[in-house]
Amino acid sequence: MPLAAYKTTQNNGADMAPLLFADLPDQRRVSHLPVTNGRRRRRYTPDQDAPLPSEAISTPQGGSGKSRDRFDEGTDPGTFPILHSRQHQHQPDHGGRMMNNSDASGMLQAVCSTFPLPAMQMQAEQAAQHLVGKAEQGSFFELIETPEAKSAAAEDDAVATLIPTPENISPPEPPQAHGTRFFAPDISSLPETFGQALAAIAPRYNNATKQFAGLKSDAQCAAKCLLTSHNKAEPDDLPCAPVKLRPLLEAFYPARIRMSEKRWANIRSSLANILREVGWMKERQRHQLMPEWDTALEPLQVKAHKGAMTRFAGYCSARNILPQKVNEETIDSFLEYIEEYSLTTNLSGFRSCTRQAWNRLCALGPAGQFTPLEKRAGYNRVGVTRDELPAAFVSDVETYLARCANPGPLDFKFGNGLARETLRKREGNIYIAARYLIDRGWQRDEIDSLSKIMKTDLIILMMEEHFKRHSPDGKAWPPSAAPMASHLFTIAKQLGNVTDKDLSLINDVTKRLRRRRNVFPEKTRERLAAFDDIKVLKSLFALPKIWWKRAQKFLREGQLARAFTWAKRAIALDILLTKPLRISELASIDFAQDLRRDRKHRIIGLCVPGHKTKTGLPIEAELRKDTVDMIQTYLSEHSKIFAQRTETFLFPGKEQGHVAPHSFGATLKTSILNDLGVVVNPHLVRALIATIIFDEDADGDTVAQHMLGHLDITTTRSHYGMQRGRAAQRQYSAIISQVLKRGGK
Repeated sequence: MPLAAYKTTQNNGADMAPLLFADLPDQRRVSHLPVTNGRRRRRYTPDQDAPLPSEAISTPQGGSGKSRDRFDEGTDPGTFPILHSRQHQHQPDHGGRMMNNSDASGMLQAVCSTFPLPAMQMQAEQAAQHLVGKAEQGSFFELIETPEAKSAAAEDDAVATLIPTPENISPPEPPQAHGTRFFAPDISSLPETFGQALAAIAPRYNNATKQFAGLKSDAQCAAKCLLTSHNKAEPDDLPCAPVKLRPLLEAFYPARIRMSEKRWANIRSSLANILREVGWMKERQRHQLMPEWDTALEPLQVKAHKGAMTRFAGYCSARNILPQKVNEETIDSFLEYIEEYSLTTNLSGFRSCTRQAWNRLCALGPAGQFTPLEKRAGYNRVGVTRDELPAAFVSDVETYLARCANPGPLDFKFGNGLARETLRKREGNIYIAARYLIDRGWQRDEIDSLSKIMKTDLIILMMEEHFKRHSPDGKAWPPSAAPMASHLFTIAKQLGNVTDKDLSLINDVTKRLRRRRNVFPEKTRERLAAFDDIKVLKSLFALPKIWWKRAQKFLREGQLARAFTWAKRAIALDILLTKPLRISELASIDFAQDLRRDRKHRIIGLCVPGHKTKTGLPIEAELRKDTVDMIQTYLSEHSKIFAQRTETFLFPGKEQGHVAPHSFGATLKTSILNDLGVVVNPHLVRALIATIIFDEDADGDTVAQHMLGHLDITTTRSHYGMQRGRAAQRQYSAIISQVLKRGGK
């Protein structure tokens, strides 16, 4: 009866994986099939009860049996002791010596204990225990030592166990550096389209026509979904190369054509299976976790958090990387592995999620047990933080921002207090400016005061660095240049570092940087174009009710956390569509102070005071009855959550305070995308409302100004009124029609 086969494979990661478990039901669930040249090895699983013929058990010396699993090229069979299983009636007849049960057990335990790696010891011990168990049931083991016997056994259909001696086990290679590849297929020999791939794998499915029909159907459906520019897209038009296929997958949203997420997941799985069949991608390898990783993952109690780390832990276990050895190179090589083994989209987001999951694990474990990864500052991000600069500079910045927020009554340089969003942007520009100086050769210790760096000549130097980093073509200034220069020159004026001679230079610089924008960016216009379909627009305005019903369903099922989450989203979107607030204003709504009530304490509207808004003007809005009912039900059903908090924010955060505006906006954007298949962030809702008003009434600037809460009507006219002239076009057509009718026929 065949037993189990093990082998050490050096596959750019030196992972030792079992070749097969034949006729072992209890072991099959933990077995892993290796990959050789991009193809899966065949598993030998004979009938459990059918007796094996003698020729299937052993091939005599010089026999012609064909092995289902052969040695790889370059492997010397003479260096491996082979354990071969036989029935009692088949006596050894090719120069070997018999071993009793105790000899077999002792030999196997001795071999296992000398393996240098824990994963190898664990896998080999499993094989040893099973082999000894078979010996106790009546089989015996034969240590084949002669080259002839080894050659015969290698040709046997029931090749037994292949266990490498410790002397022949090479230590694993370290994780490869970022930029290298674990798998590099020969592109010239691979099919270019899915039509060619299906034709190549069709002969393999002669006896499984239903399974092949499913793959073909999914490929046809994917071609029609991804290649929308083709009238009749076929698999012959869909590229196989992952580098070409991945952007198509990222640009497609199944909700846009009312396709369920499960159906789309099945289609993507079929595409990945086809790519693996033809060699574009390697087989996904599922590895058993090392004991060290099992112990490391125990603090993760949340299922989602543990799931985010399990795949990474399996990758590290296969390459014998202990949790204590995880570093940036490990994350980089894991991302390359994901890129090669799957069709995962948004790889940059996947990297961020993996890093966050690892740092979460480090925070939950004992202090100093694992090394957390430092926050990676991208080229376009602020690379200098408060901790990296002198404390005197940080204190100076905080004092300046406090003065900007609450200037004195006679502090004419600072004027009125700045809104929180403006203060946040100004603080960010200060630290960006500090980073630019460091990149130009300044030492961090030299930046010890705000007044020292906010000088005209240094600001011009900062703007040159900003142009170098962010210019789209090396010729034009980026749109972010004008706001940044305005902030920095304003700081210099307020601190008294600008002379009369500098004023003319500052005016010339700001005029050159300022770019008048009378149209939406291309991305915004593309997103707004989706709502030219009235069905999409109606679906957006009906979405709050759908989310509210979803929240009530979760509440009836006892899933209080999910019910609370979806109720928040439903109310937030409904308020946005009623009164398009900025996301910072929406997130900070206080239900005790910002909701207007009548004498019976019933909610009738919204009134946000001026000190919470960007413009300093109060925001008032009348809420619809459906919105009021949702808010009152929301506050009563989740009263326990609000009773535990000292604040009275309508959208509370995880701990104290209100929900973070940025993350709340991203959550709403993702939820809308999943349900409608269109990209809508909270600020785009403001543009959508203004566009609807101006499309219906060319003179609707006053209405749009009040809806958007602009301080100056010029802002409304310049940014929104000149976008699309559909209402003006209709009025013009009506005027022309009246003119042409004059005088009769």
